[in-house]
Amino acid sequence: MKYNQNFWSCQVWHSHIKLKIKNPSSGFTLIEVMVVMAIIGVLAATAVVNIGQNVDRDVRQERDKLTTFLREVQSKALAGDVSGISFSGKICGFGVTDAGVSGSDNVVSYFVSMSNLDADCSDGSISKAYSSSSQKIDQFYLDNGVQINGEFDDLFFLIPDGAVYSGGSELSGTKTIELEKDGKTAAVSINESGNILEL
Repeated sequence: MKYNQNFWSCQVWHSHIKLKIKNPSSGFTLIEVMVVMAIIGVLAATAVVNIGQNVDRDVRQERDKLTTFLREVQSKALAGDVSGISFSGKICGFGVTDAGVSGSDNVVSYFVSMSNLDADCSDGSISKAYSSSSQKIDQFYLDNGVQINGEFDDLFFLIPDGAVYSGGSELSGTKTIELEKDGKTAAVSINESGNILEL
């Protein structure tokens, strides 16, 4: 008899388990809801922080790109790099300007050449600024609504020593190019020894 009682209690217990398995509870637990809310909170906080910094980031990003563009042009002058350029004569230097460019917030690189291979580029006989005889090489576009703030004078780097000229005359002091968007500014400066710095 004792054996039979255990048998019946096992069957009842076994059938009770089957009932729970057949009828699982539905819905989310409190922990699951709290985890989802925490994830949403972190994503929302990240989005709010990023939205507030877009203007600053845009200006800094364009400043970095302009700095790279200026350094590439300067490197061409220091190395005397004429690869990929069609010309006859002697290249005296490379420069950047916004003159003669469609859209006031675009900058082009150019080179100045002379037909006389024996000419001295450092004397005053050649223009060390953009002119109608200058030949464009590449163009740089400011993106994200960033604009050049104020006057952008021509910058020219003489081959082979990279001497810096601004507006056709040798640079003395520092030339600053300021970029602006919605009141936020960033700048690139170049000094007479050719150091290009981000401000």
